[in-house]
Amino acid sequence: LYKLELVLAKEHELKTIGVLAAAAAHSLSTPLSTIKVVAKELEKEIGNQPKYSKDINLLLSESIRCGEILKKLSMAPIKKDDFFETVKLENLLIEITNSFKEISNKNFLIKSENNKFDPTVQRKAELTYGLRNFIGNASKFSKSLVEIKIESDKEATLIKVCDDGPGFSEDIKNFLGEPYIHSKNPAVNSKAGLGLGIFIGKTLLERMKANVNFGRSPNIKGAMVTIEWETKNLLSI
Repeated sequence: LYKLELVLAKEHELKTIGVLAAAAAHSLSTPLSTIKVVAKELEKEIGNQPKYSKDINLLLSESIRCGEILKKLSMAPIKKDDFFETVKLENLLIEITNSFKEISNKNFLIKSENNKFDPTVQRKAELTYGLRNFIGNASKFSKSLVEIKIESDKEATLIKVCDDGPGFSEDIKNFLGEPYIHSKNPAVNSKAGLGLGIFIGKTLLERMKANVNFGRSPNIKGAMVTIEWETKNLLSI
């Protein structure tokens, strides 16, 4: 969890750098304008003298170039917000499952017929890693099928990650979400770790205002993880 905290901190740090760049661009615009005004006055006064003309022209061209760079820096966070920072929740699930399809021979099925509201969410690292942990777990324990259901309306948003594997063992069912648990069931023991994947996924999603519960899929009989938000809370993260 500590290493994951470092990864998340680094992602937040990179976003902060973008904000700082925009702030720097704004702060530097005034002194840069002063430099350009002074350079133009020098051009009028002594720009026709060969001794100074080359340096004055260089000063003017470089100040214009700096202005263009600062303009791009100040615009970059806005462009990033529009395109990269938000995503439809269903599209985020598609992105995550596609990444597993590249390395797995399992079948991934997303069922979204009840995704009526189709919320647009912030592309938070905690949200992505949390969902990815549970989908990855389902892929690892499934025989052949991982089924992901998304349901939403203006009141609630629900994701169910199901697999056709052996399901959660009875001896650890009451401890799911805690670290360092170990099942005695040989059907899952060979693939199971110490419960850290579930612990990390649950912790990250709860930080994103979700409720996480564990059970058995009524349709394909394996494990089922239910992740639920009040839609207003999901939209506010």
